[in-house]
Amino acid sequence: ASSNVFGFRAGINAPFGTGNSLDLSAALRLDKATDKKGSTPIVASNTGDYSASGTEFQVVVRSKMNVSRKFNFVPYGAVISVSAEPKEDAAPNGLTNGPGALKASVLAYAVGAGGEYRNAGFYFAGGLSYQSMKQKSEATPYGGTTTTTSNTYTALPVVNIGTEWWFTDWLAGRAGYYRAI
Repeated sequence: ASSNVFGFRAGINAPFGTGNSLDLSAALRLDKATDKKGSTPIVASNTGDYSASGTEFQVVVRSKMNVSRKFNFVPYGAVISVSAEPKEDAAPNGLTNGPGALKASVLAYAVGAGGEYRNAGFYFAGGLSYQSMKQKSEATPYGGTTTTTSNTYTALPVVNIGTEWWFTDWLAGRAGYYRAI
């Protein structure tokens, strides 16, 4: 059995003066896994050969807008796409049917806004967002017809808050809360 992930990730934090900035990031990952243990001579019975491939893509945008010396307004957005295709390359011994096909995909996005407050030795951030995800799978058994299944998940509002305070110059405490409704 083996697996590997090959990908690229890039980002930029572009300052626009007086504490304002725009953060952009993107990632692309190509996933692959194989299980050929069933064809090895060590295994007494053939349990089949399997493989899977997938693609992950993500883009995130966030901006910090300086409202005062201690407070920033922070809008953001994200889009994530994942697709995968597991396969049965060789059927296990004793099965007369050939392998079927399966394809799965997920598309998710989030948009929101929040703020961050900074004081000497104390940091507080929080925000509200809207998140949605759609999952789709297409299954085709050997010699059969394709069945498509879709699920949608939506959360509004999503609450996210966090705080950090410094006890000493080398010790910080952190706490956070996340809730999707």
